Amino acid sequence: MSPTHRDSINGTDEMRRAVEDAEQAPVDFDLAGPAGGDAPPQTVGKYTIQRQLGKGNCGIVYLAYDPFVDREVAVKLGLPKPAGQTGDVDFLIEARAAGRLNHPNIVGVYDAGVEKGRPYIVMEYVDGLTLGEHSDQTLAPSRVVEIAYDCAQALAYAHRIGVLHRDIKPDNVILNQAGTAKLMDFSIAAIMQNQKVRPGSILGTPRYMAPEQIAGTTIGPSADLYSLGAVMFRLLTGNTPHTADNQTQLLMRIQCEPAPPLASVRPDLPDRLCAIVDRLLHMDPARRYESGGKLAEELVNVWDRRSVRSHMTHPQAENILAGLGFCALMTHSEMEELLTIGELQDYDKGQLVLRQGVVDERLRLLVSGTLYERNSPPTVLRPGDAFGTFALPGLHAADADVVAVTPSLVLEVARDDLDSCSANCRFRVFQAAAEALFRRSTGAA
Repeated sequence: MSPTHRDSINGTDEMRRAVEDAEQAPVDFDLAGPAGGDAPPQTVGKYTIQRQLGKGNCGIVYLAYDPFVDREVAVKLGLPKPAGQTGDVDFLIEARAAGRLNHPNIVGVYDAGVEKGRPYIVMEYVDGLTLGEHSDQTLAPSRVVEIAYDCAQALAYAHRIGVLHRDIKPDNVILNQAGTAKLMDFSIAAIMQNQKVRPGSILGTPRYMAPEQIAGTTIGPSADLYSLGAVMFRLLTGNTPHTADNQTQLLMRIQCEPAPPLASVRPDLPDRLCAIVDRLLHMDPARRYESGGKLAEELVNVWDRRSVRSHMTHPQAENILAGLGFCALMTHSEMEELLTIGELQDYDKGQLVLRQGVVDERLRLLVSGTLYERNSPPTVLRPGDAFGTFALPGLHAADADVVAVTPSLVLEVARDDLDSCSANCRFRVFQAAAEALFRRSTGAA
C-alpha cells in the first residue's frame, strides 16, 4: 500500500478522530445488522458505483470504478443507522486495522472516507468467490492445504504487526481467478494492545470461534489459528468441528468438549494433515502452533510431499558450506548457528522445491545438486546459489517454480528463526543474500 493510501485512511482529521473515539469505546458486534436498503448511490466520493456485490453486517459492498487510477475497486458503504444510533465503531475500526495491512494474501484497502454521514472503505476488487459461496461441500485435501497455506501466511503477517482478524470463516476467504486465497473483512478486527469488548458480547462467528474467544478471556494469534483449523475441518468434512441445535448449546460444546479428531471423520486423509488440523483445534491455546509462519512451514511439508529431513550430520554439512561462496565470509561458529536453526532438506530429481506464487520469507540455499528456476529466461541454480524472495524488501510471492534437476540438498532457514542468531550471523546472511540477489538481477558472474 502506498504512503498516499495510508494517508487517505489515517490522515484526515475527521477519520482520525472518529477512529480514536471508536478505539476507546466498547466494541459490540451486531449479529443481525441494521435493516436498510435505499437504492444504490451513483457515486461514493470519486468512485462511480456499477453494481452491488454483497451485503454484510456492517455495510453494502459495491463494484465501483476509480477514474483516477483507471481500475475497478470494491467500495464498502456503511449501512444507514436507525434514528438515534451513532458511532459506526466497528466500521471505523475496520478502516484503521485493515489500512495497516499490505500482503498478497489480504484484500488490500486503498482509501476511506465519509459520504453524506455514512463511512466507506475502498478495497481491492477480487474477481472470484468466497469459500462460503463455492457450491462444493468439501474440497480435495491438496486444495485445502493450498488455501490454508495462503491464510497462514496472511495471519503470520497480520499478527506480526499487532492485528487480530477475529472472524476467520469461509465467507471471509475469497479465491481469485488464479486460485490464490485472500483474507478479507476485518470489520471486527482489533488492535491487540487495545482490545475493549463489552462483557457478554460475542465478536465472531460462533461455529468457527476458539473456546477462549467465546469465554471472553484475553485472546491472541492462536484464536485466529483455531478458527483457520475449523475452516479446514469444514472444507475436509463438510461440517464444522462442533454442531448443535441452538447457539447456546453450540457455545457450551465449543468451550467444554474437544473437537473430534479429524481422522475419526475422514480416516482416508494423510496422518500428517490430520495432526495439523487436530493441533489447530486444541482447546489449550498454548498447544496450538506458535504462529501462522510455523503453521505454513508444516503445511508446505504436506503440500510439496517433500522427503524427510536430510540425515547429513552438521560437521559434514559444514564442510560443504565452507566451500560455498555464500558462506565465504562466515566463521565456523556462524555456520554452526545457521545449521542449528535451519533444516537440510533432500529433494529427488523432478521434485518441486518452491512453488510459484508462494509468499515465502525463508532463506533457501542450494548446498549440493542442481535446480531449475522456471522463469523467463530460465535459470539454472548451482551450489552456493540462494533463491526465493528472502533478500527482497517487504513481502513478495515467488515468481517461478523451482524444480530439482538432480538429487539436491537445500538449507532452509525461517526468517523468524534467524532473529535468534547472533548479530554477526544475521549480518553475514543478509549481506550474502543481498549480494546473491544483486548478481542474479544484473547477470554478474
